[in-house]
Amino acid sequence: MVVPKDVTCRADVEHLRNQALKEYGHVDVWINNAGRGITKSVLDLTDQDVDEITSVVLRSVLYGMQAIIPHFQERGRGHLINVSSLLGRVPIMSHRSI
Repeated sequence: MVVPKDVTCRADVEHLRNQALKEYGHVDVWINNAGRGITKSVLDLTDQDVDEITSVVLRSVLYGMQAIIPHFQERGRGHLINVSSLLGRVPIMSHRSI
């Protein structure tokens, strides 16, 4: 099942969860794996750049967790996987600074 959604929009994430529950009855594994890169020096980042990347790499994870954890709690089981970028741990990648 493919459900194109914007994971920076809470309603879209909740719709994705609802579609999965409707189709399969439950969710066993939820993976938050959205990412976006900005190839700029930290000195060149605009407010819009920061808002966009924060929305993709942070807000989407929060929305995903908030959408699925109540379902896992209700079932008493489930696996939540949050994927992060290696670039967040590599200090020499200054052009990918955010």
